[in-house]
Amino acid sequence: MYKKGFTRGSAVALFLSLFLTGIVLFWIFAICHLQRHDLFVPALVFVLINLSAITFISTGGSWLSGKMGIAFYGGLCTATVFYTLAQFIHFIVAMNTLVSVGGYVLYHLLVLFFYLLIALPIGIFGAGRGKTNSR
Repeated sequence: MYKKGFTRGSAVALFLSLFLTGIVLFWIFAICHLQRHDLFVPALVFVLINLSAITFISTGGSWLSGKMGIAFYGGLCTATVFYTLAQFIHFIVAMNTLVSVGGYVLYHLLVLFFYLLIALPIGIFGAGRGKTNSR
Protein backbone atom coordinates (compact mmCIF):
# COMPACT_ATOMS: atom_id res chain seq x y z
CA MET A 1 0.00 0.00 0.00
CA TYR A 2 1.14 3.47 -0.66
CA LYS A 3 -0.03 6.80 0.59
CA LYS A 4 -1.11 9.49 -1.77
CA GLY A 5 0.53 12.85 -1.42
CA PHE A 6 3.64 14.04 0.31
CA THR A 7 4.56 11.65 3.13
CA ARG A 8 7.14 11.88 5.92
CA GLY A 9 9.35 9.57 3.92
CA SER A 10 9.10 11.96 0.98
CA ALA A 11 10.07 14.85 3.24
CA VAL A 12 13.11 12.96 4.53
CA ALA A 13 14.08 11.99 0.97
CA LEU A 14 13.71 15.60 -0.17
CA PHE A 15 15.88 16.81 2.72
CA LEU A 16 18.58 14.23 1.96
CA SER A 17 18.47 15.03 -1.77
CA LEU A 18 18.85 18.74 -1.08
CA PHE A 19 21.65 17.99 1.38
CA LEU A 20 23.43 15.92 -1.29
CA THR A 21 22.91 18.77 -3.75
CA GLY A 22 24.52 21.17 -1.28
CA ILE A 23 27.48 18.84 -0.78
CA VAL A 24 28.01 18.44 -4.53
CA LEU A 25 27.72 22.17 -5.20
CA PHE A 26 30.14 22.93 -2.36
CA TRP A 27 32.53 20.38 -3.80
CA ILE A 28 32.20 21.86 -7.31
CA PHE A 29 32.66 25.52 -6.33
CA ALA A 30 34.75 25.52 -3.15
CA ILE A 31 37.00 22.50 -3.53
CA CYS A 32 37.39 21.93 -7.29
CA HIS A 33 36.97 25.59 -8.30
CA LEU A 34 35.17 24.32 -11.37
CA GLN A 35 34.09 27.82 -12.37
CA ARG A 36 37.69 28.39 -13.58
CA HIS A 37 37.69 25.19 -15.64
CA ASP A 38 36.61 24.70 -19.26
CA LEU A 39 34.22 21.94 -18.15
CA PHE A 40 32.19 24.25 -15.92
CA VAL A 41 28.99 24.57 -17.96
CA PRO A 42 28.74 20.96 -19.22
CA ALA A 43 29.65 19.53 -15.82
CA LEU A 44 27.09 21.70 -14.06
CA VAL A 45 24.36 20.73 -16.56
CA PHE A 46 24.99 17.00 -16.18
CA VAL A 47 25.29 17.22 -12.39
CA LEU A 48 21.96 19.08 -12.21
CA ILE A 49 20.30 16.47 -14.46
CA ASN A 50 21.61 13.73 -12.19
CA LEU A 51 20.59 15.46 -8.97
CA SER A 52 17.13 16.15 -10.41
CA ALA A 53 16.71 12.45 -11.22
CA ILE A 54 17.81 11.50 -7.70
CA THR A 55 15.43 14.03 -6.13
CA PHE A 56 12.47 12.93 -8.26
CA ILE A 57 13.02 9.23 -7.66
CA SER A 58 13.69 9.52 -3.94
CA THR A 59 11.02 12.11 -3.14
CA GLY A 60 8.32 10.41 -5.19
CA GLY A 61 9.24 6.96 -3.91
CA SER A 62 5.91 6.03 -2.36
CA TRP A 63 3.99 7.40 -5.33
CA LEU A 64 6.26 5.73 -7.90
CA SER A 65 6.33 2.38 -6.13
CA GLY A 66 2.56 2.52 -5.80
CA LYS A 67 2.09 3.22 -9.49
CA MET A 68 4.69 0.81 -10.86
CA GLY A 69 5.21 -1.77 -8.15
CA ILE A 70 8.18 -2.36 -5.90
CA ALA A 71 10.14 -4.50 -8.38
CA PHE A 72 10.03 -1.89 -11.13
CA TYR A 73 10.76 0.91 -8.66
CA GLY A 74 13.75 -1.04 -7.32
CA GLY A 75 15.07 -1.44 -10.86
CA LEU A 76 14.65 2.28 -11.47
CA CYS A 77 16.53 3.10 -8.25
CA THR A 78 19.32 0.68 -9.19
CA ALA A 79 19.68 2.22 -12.65
CA THR A 80 19.82 5.69 -11.08
CA VAL A 81 22.54 4.61 -8.62
CA PHE A 82 24.67 3.20 -11.45
CA TYR A 83 24.10 6.36 -13.50
CA THR A 84 25.18 8.49 -10.55
CA LEU A 85 28.30 6.40 -9.94
CA ALA A 86 29.31 6.49 -13.61
CA GLN A 87 28.84 10.24 -13.74
CA PHE A 88 30.62 11.20 -10.52
CA ILE A 89 33.53 8.80 -11.02
CA HIS A 90 34.13 10.25 -14.48
CA PHE A 91 33.68 13.76 -13.10
CA ILE A 92 36.42 13.17 -10.52
CA VAL A 93 38.73 11.66 -13.14
CA ALA A 94 38.02 14.50 -15.59
CA MET A 95 38.90 17.11 -12.96
CA ASN A 96 42.31 15.50 -12.36
CA THR A 97 43.26 14.86 -15.99
CA LEU A 98 43.17 16.86 -19.16
CA VAL A 99 39.88 15.92 -20.78
CA SER A 100 38.52 17.84 -23.74
CA VAL A 101 35.13 19.46 -23.39
CA GLY A 102 33.83 17.53 -26.41
CA GLY A 103 34.99 14.20 -24.99
CA TYR A 104 33.45 15.01 -21.61
CA VAL A 105 30.10 15.96 -23.15
CA LEU A 106 30.10 12.91 -25.43
CA TYR A 107 30.79 10.55 -22.50
CA HIS A 108 28.02 12.04 -20.39
CA LEU A 109 25.54 12.11 -23.27
CA LEU A 110 26.22 8.40 -23.84
CA VAL A 111 25.85 7.61 -20.13
CA LEU A 112 22.60 9.61 -20.03
CA PHE A 113 21.38 7.80 -23.16
CA PHE A 114 22.04 4.37 -21.63
CA TYR A 115 20.40 5.47 -18.37
CA LEU A 116 17.29 6.54 -20.27
CA LEU A 117 17.47 3.37 -22.37
CA ILE A 118 17.11 1.41 -19.13
CA ALA A 119 14.93 3.77 -17.06
CA LEU A 120 12.25 4.64 -19.62
CA PRO A 121 11.22 1.03 -20.38
CA ILE A 122 11.14 0.33 -16.63
CA GLY A 123 8.81 3.30 -16.19
CA ILE A 124 6.67 2.44 -19.21
CA PHE A 125 6.27 -1.26 -18.48
CA GLY A 126 5.92 -0.63 -14.76
CA ALA A 127 3.20 1.99 -15.13
CA GLY A 128 -0.06 0.66 -13.80
CA ARG A 129 1.46 -2.50 -12.30
CA GLY A 130 1.01 -1.27 -8.73
CA LYS A 131 -2.70 -0.57 -9.18
CA THR A 132 -3.59 -4.25 -9.47
CA ASN A 133 -1.91 -5.07 -6.16
CA SER A 134 -3.48 -2.27 -4.10
CA ARG A 135 -6.89 -2.56 -2.47
